[in-house]
Amino acid sequence: MCADRRRPHVATESMEDRSPKEKTAQSVKDSSSDYEEQVNNGGGEEAVKTFKDLGVTEVLCEACDQLGWKSPTKIQVEAIPVALQG
Repeated sequence: MCADRRRPHVATESMEDRSPKEKTAQSVKDSSSDYEEQVNNGGGEEAVKTFKDLGVTEVLCEACDQLGWKSPTKIQVEAIPVALQG
């Protein structure tokens, strides 16, 4: 509680207070959610692929799951297969 006992203290953390790694993770998570929402709402994009569909190894797919990345972003869908080709 704050000094003013009528209202509980609510801690807010802005993006500026976060480390670069946290900012990047949040930014990727936000853009992935936006892309997934756009596709699921008929945004004219092709069907959402999984990281596994793109050829990402199981270990990296598990890491993506742990980070909360449910589906790749549009640029990842386009870039990952090209990068895996070498």
